Amino acid sequence: MGNKRKIIFLLVLLIRVVCDRKSILKLGFTLAYNNLWALSLTKYTKIKLLKGRHKLDDDEKV
Repeated sequence: MGNKRKIIFLLVLLIRVVCDRKSILKLGFTLAYNNLWALSLTKYTKIKLLKGRHKLDDDEKV
């Protein structure tokens, strides 16, 4: 029963979105933007972590 409800919900959602083409574009753009932002954020934090590690290594050597 749970799976049927999910499928029906998704179909209704899909029909609603298809009826309003502008919302598809908006949804697509927002999703793409959020993904790009998340990716850049993770890259930035990785770079920061790597730089932090190098600093720690340098401090240990001294």
